[in-house]
Amino acid sequence: MKTIIIMRCAPDLEHEFSGVTSDDICFLPSFYGDTAPQKTADSTYFHYFKGGKWSGIYDLFQSYPDLIDNFDYFWFVDDDIRASCQTALDFIKIVEENSFQLAQPALTSDSYWAHRITLENRGLLYRNTNLVELMMPIMHRDFLKRALPLFKDRDAAMGIDFMWHQLTNDPAKDVAIIDATPMQHSRPRQKLLNNAMKKCNKDIFQERDDTIRQFSIKRQMPVVLGAKTRENRIIKRNAMLLLRLALELGRLRTDMKMQKLRLRDFRNLLIHQLFGKTDSDTFDRQSFSSATRQLSATKPPER
Repeated sequence: MKTIIIMRCAPDLEHEFSGVTSDDICFLPSFYGDTAPQKTADSTYFHYFKGGKWSGIYDLFQSYPDLIDNFDYFWFVDDDIRASCQTALDFIKIVEENSFQLAQPALTSDSYWAHRITLENRGLLYRNTNLVELMMPIMHRDFLKRALPLFKDRDAAMGIDFMWHQLTNDPAKDVAIIDATPMQHSRPRQKLLNNAMKKCNKDIFQERDDTIRQFSIKRQMPVVLGAKTRENRIIKRNAMLLLRLALELGRLRTDMKMQKLRLRDFRNLLIHQLFGKTDSDTFDRQSFSSATRQLSATKPPER
């Protein structure tokens, strides 16, 4: 398996993941900012795009159409994610061993977070879920080919993470949050991107509303559909899993630093696990197919 780590970042950023390399893993910075950096002589791929994360990633694949067939997995990591190189390697290994199509690392207790379900569960290896957020998803090539049209002209792409799990072959098994390799999200959510996009007269929240409207996105309650323990025991969605989730969330609560868990988070865990439905469509497939066909008919620009 070959994996590429793609990070949208400023030219002067020195990130620990640049050291996550091996015969089968490489790191590719995709630069943003007001001025393009100089291309180095040893760069196989070089990319600069002034806009947001996902519009930049779309432009990268337009710039290098062969890139998508040269790797099996693509990990799109924000530049404010912190973890050791070994943790990153372990994460990639778990994803590959379990053949996940869409996954992310869990978040450590000292992270800024948006969704309770993304916080680490220290007793589990991974959880199968119906939510992988935009912060640091890893995607199998087959999934990426289906999802790539969603990135065009979307800087933040908020809203697509409510639907994209259903682009996998088997959402109940192909989507996961990896608890064994938690990572820190070190910066307040959306602040940097929102400010940068405002300077370009772009509104990422209006972009989100337009995306939800275009694809008629209907958000599901975030649910843990199953899990594997550190002892490699599979747990299905049942009362035992709910108990484990609640107990671990309680233990994690005492370690929370950046944001605190509230009683409503425990209430929502109970409601979501007991009543959350995952068998209905989260988006209008006809609208998505139409958008995909339109992009397929568009010739990439000359570079």
